[in-house]
Amino acid sequence: LRFDLELMVSAMCCVAETALEHFREMLIALFPKARVIADVNDMRDDETACVVIASVKNAERVREKIKEAASEHAGDPNMWPFIQLIGDLLRASVILGGVDALAGAWSTLSEGFDVKDGHGRLKNNLWTEAERPPDMLVNVVVEPPGMPSIVGEVQLHLREILVLKESSLHRMYEIVRASSIDALLAESEMARRKSLVPALRTPPRAE
Repeated sequence: LRFDLELMVSAMCCVAETALEHFREMLIALFPKARVIADVNDMRDDETACVVIASVKNAERVREKIKEAASEHAGDPNMWPFIQLIGDLLRASVILGGVDALAGAWSTLSEGFDVKDGHGRLKNNLWTEAERPPDMLVNVVVEPPGMPSIVGEVQLHLREILVLKESSLHRMYEIVRASSIDALLAESEMARRKSLVPALRTPPRAE
């Protein structure tokens, strides 16, 4: 586990950072009519699809997910290194205006990234009974020329559902999933630094 946390996280984040541009280019090529936007609220009513491409997942969050995976598999050495179970260092979302567009986006992704058994995976949460917003999570194998391959995650969202999720549920989800206040603060600080909109500084509150 120490090897995973101290060495493999740094190595795979480095691979992900280098593969990010290829991942971006592939998504733009697969969805040439979709604008790349920063937030679901940037999507216009007349658009059927938009793409959001995130930065590489924060290393602290990757470490927390590795600990969760190791615990879930009871430290089984056959599952080591546990970072192989983390499939979303590269992340993107395709936001769709309707169900037909959603089905078309899945077909485009599955063909473009050659998603099949042993080479990517689909997790279809559209009909889930879990208490979560419905979506489709597609793990894709990103293979930049001359580089190791890396698994990324492309989320397919219906716009109206994602607007509700982002406005009402996402922050609560981040708080609930955080393993500690330090991990939560580190993730929040990273998001603040990457924000293009300067935030007003306010004095810290006693709480």
